[in-house]
Amino acid sequence: MKAFFPDFTFVYIDAEFLPDDHSPYGLISLALHSEHGSKYMVNENVNSRLTDLRAIPFQRDHILPKLPLRPAGNLDTGHSDVYPYRDMAEETGRYFHALTGGRKYRRHVGLVADHGTQDMQRIHNLFNNDWFGLMPSSVPRRLFLDLATMEDLAGVEGGCLPDGRPLPEKDPQQAHHPLVDAMWDREVHEFLMQHSRAVRVASGVERLES
Repeated sequence: MKAFFPDFTFVYIDAEFLPDDHSPYGLISLALHSEHGSKYMVNENVNSRLTDLRAIPFQRDHILPKLPLRPAGNLDTGHSDVYPYRDMAEETGRYFHALTGGRKYRRHVGLVADHGTQDMQRIHNLFNNDWFGLMPSSVPRRLFLDLATMEDLAGVEGGCLPDGRPLPEKDPQQAHHPLVDAMWDREVHEFLMQHSRAVRVASGVERLES
């Protein structure tokens, strides 16, 4: 399903981060996913924050096991998924440039995330929140859809639509890996669009009659 324009693409984003740290050391990992491919990156700066991650039970139990760690427990900085923070910004810019052909994002890309305010903000942080300088015009300035809101529009309760159909399942052992989460967000969004007109309209793939 396409929203608004023929080459419009939904991009599903997910990030893991230290909630109270918006510096280059607070981002743990970031995933960008669409029908045109995916990009997953772990911030090299995580290596200096492992003690902080281990001190937070949720981060220790659910985030650290998903990172490429060496047997000694430190980050494998030579792993192909690990990038310096500045390179994460460059790769993110390249990803959206490829989707838009370098044009302004608005007619070409819509970000979708689950409870996605922080996810979008972490992308903007990569460019120092400099919308008109460092951040390319192809990088979205806003979250197009929040998946949690789409679930509300579809009447989801207890993980099921009003007719009892369950949302797509996600392996709990894989949860909180940004790429897995972003791919699941896409699956849920497409499921909701298939079964809910309200979500199709909100997503721009169906127009209300004039």
